[in-house]
Amino acid sequence: TWDLIPKWEAKPGPEDTETKTRLHLLIRSVTERIEAFKFNTAVSSFMEFVNFLNRPEILARGVDKKTIETFLILLAPFAPHFCEELWERLDHSQSIFKEKWPLYDPSLVEDRLARIAVQVNGKLRGVLLLAKDTPEEKAVEEARKIEKIRKYLEGKEIKKTVFVPSKIINFVTTQG
Repeated sequence: TWDLIPKWEAKPGPEDTETKTRLHLLIRSVTERIEAFKFNTAVSSFMEFVNFLNRPEILARGVDKKTIETFLILLAPFAPHFCEELWERLDHSQSIFKEKWPLYDPSLVEDRLARIAVQVNGKLRGVLLLAKDTPEEKAVEEARKIEKIRKYLEGKEIKKTVFVPSKIINFVTTQG
């Protein structure tokens, strides 16, 4: 994350709808997992969000400053010194721990996104978070962008792609 804050190029304008939805999902996820003392799974939520923000199209348009600030507030209990330093780099004079904990908007997180299992030859190789109404072509395209998936598809011919909306994408490949 240290190297990513400059890459995210904090923009003053509003965030896009997908980023806003994913941010509110992160707020909900981290809040619920902290309350349930599931700290290790809260960390996985941060990793998913960072991976989303590092997609080339997101980096190209930049991330609004409020999104970065909210991300740091959520991360602060897990990495206090690190977040405090980045908070100061965003021109804040008071401690990040004086900020209020962010609240999520339920209308942004309810039943709009689906976790899609991505398999190669029937073995789970990744999970993709996409809008439930994402068409097959877009879902397959996003799945192929995942580095781990690319590794398993490298040098192989895709014989067939199985797509079950909002559930699964399975790439059936040659075994060579």
